[in-house]
Amino acid sequence: MDQLRSFEPGDIPQIVALRRQAFRHSSQASDAALALYYRTLFFENPWRDERYPSLVQEGAAGEILGFVGAIPRPMLLGEERLTAVTAAELMVAPETRGLVGLKLLRRLFDGAQHLTFSDRTNEKGRALFEGLGGSAALWYSLYWSVSLDGSQISFDTAIAGGRRNVAVRALRRACRLLDKLSRGSINQNRVATRDEPLTPETVMGLMRKLAGKNTLVPEYDARSFGWLMQWLAATRKFERVMTAQVIHDGQPIGCFVYATRQDGEVDVIQLAALPGREGLTFDHLIRHALSNGARVLRGRLDRRFALLISERGLPLTLGQPWTVVRSGRPDVTAQLLNGNAFLSRLDAEWWIDA
Repeated sequence: MDQLRSFEPGDIPQIVALRRQAFRHSSQASDAALALYYRTLFFENPWRDERYPSLVQEGAAGEILGFVGAIPRPMLLGEERLTAVTAAELMVAPETRGLVGLKLLRRLFDGAQHLTFSDRTNEKGRALFEGLGGSAALWYSLYWSVSLDGSQISFDTAIAGGRRNVAVRALRRACRLLDKLSRGSINQNRVATRDEPLTPETVMGLMRKLAGKNTLVPEYDARSFGWLMQWLAATRKFERVMTAQVIHDGQPIGCFVYATRQDGEVDVIQLAALPGREGLTFDHLIRHALSNGARVLRGRLDRRFALLISERGLPLTLGQPWTVVRSGRPDVTAQLLNGNAFLSRLDAEWWIDA
């Protein structure tokens, strides 16, 4: 009898086989490595809560035809504690594409969480979210690049298919304007800053300062932040993971987390700064990355850094990948649609690398 039910540890071998069918690429070379990966990710993460289960769709013979992972994450909206669920690793058997994916997402959306989102979604995934009442969060679907070795980076606003709405057209026009203004140079502040090792306490303190009355932010503790750093360090696509807090006049004003690749490209994973200290923090990030052999920096746009990114004329890419969101609370949805929430690549699906 077919049924949609919670994911259990005994299902892992079938999920491994399903992933090999559904996706061509995996960073896990062997089935045993992929099985351990899924056990750690979904059953040993520091936020695991049986109220927010990952889901599988069984066929009539008990075979698993589809899967969607659920990773709950604590959030703060002012003083209110909320739970967000990251929708991860949605996959279905090739012969059942369509209805199975919709059923899995619909059940996931009906869970007890206040918010469901993903930041690693392609056009098909975006269409699934929007078909079930979700939205593309455009602010969190914009990506900037900085060339540190003099090579030219062009703006890329191409979107494969998808609907053309007013917001997308406006972003295209803005990107074309930035393209005309760009000169490939980086103007840096010359105010003295230094860095110190980043601690979970620093991150938590910055989040509390950023969490105004109407700002959605992740709620970290030492255990969960440390677990994320260990996970990133074990990711094979990265050569090193670098973290630092930025100090000015003896006080922390921001922090960053980035990962380097062998080709000199850098993924900026988290970038946070106190109001008015965005430029100092961003420029210290550039100097830090340069000292570690960076050739190109790439990151996701945060609205707090948008003016700085615009003034520097940095190239932008839209929707590669998309961030999508669904919530039954309009005030929570608005946090992501207007770019007010602080959500880094540590806070949804981006850091997952199966």
